[in-house]
Amino acid sequence: MIKQDNIQDLEAKKSSLGYKEVLFTVATTRDDSELNSIQGFVRGTKTFACSDENTFKSPSCEVYIDSLKGFSVLEKAKSYGFDYIMLDYIIMRTYIQAIEDYQEKAAASLDKNETEILEKIYRFDVQSYFATPMLLKAYQGYQIWHKLAKVTGLKDRHDEMLAQVERLASLVEQKRAKEENKSAIKRSEKLSKIGISIAVFAAILALVSAADAVISILKFAKGL
Repeated sequence: MIKQDNIQDLEAKKSSLGYKEVLFTVATTRDDSELNSIQGFVRGTKTFACSDENTFKSPSCEVYIDSLKGFSVLEKAKSYGFDYIMLDYIIMRTYIQAIEDYQEKAAASLDKNETEILEKIYRFDVQSYFATPMLLKAYQGYQIWHKLAKVTGLKDRHDEMLAQVERLASLVEQKRAKEENKSAIKRSEKLSKIGISIAVFAAILALVSAADAVISILKFAKGL
């Protein structure tokens, strides 16, 4: 249990865990009077604005979601589905991390490996990303998932990634069309050169044939 009201003491406790970077923080309590302290511990400050968007309440627990910093839980019963809450949060964080990574890779792929990155993003979106990964029958996990998605702006992040992918795919298509146009021009120029060569050759043959014909006529005339 966390009983200190001093945020510095709470942060010192977090630092004492020995991690260089804390991915997110989870704190639970069964005492209402400790709620502000654990919320402060998660957030890193004493201020936490509770709202319908970031709070889930049920007879067994109350969950307070602090965007990407973590969440705190007021336990009202011995069994309240903590595993579902943690699973929801880990999936959400994984989605956001994947989306951010793919956006960075897409931006860095220009004029390099755009097609490869696009394929990876498409595969992630088809195989791994689900708007509602938690089954409806897991009611508490299902409801908390939608709270998490709204608080963290997961849908907006996902939509932004898809918009970026669409622009990148458009650039790839433009580049492909440009290359095809260049190839078509080169083929046309090559065929034109071949056509000119054939015409010149045919003209030479015609001249040679005409000269032979003249010579034959002269020879015939001399023989008369």
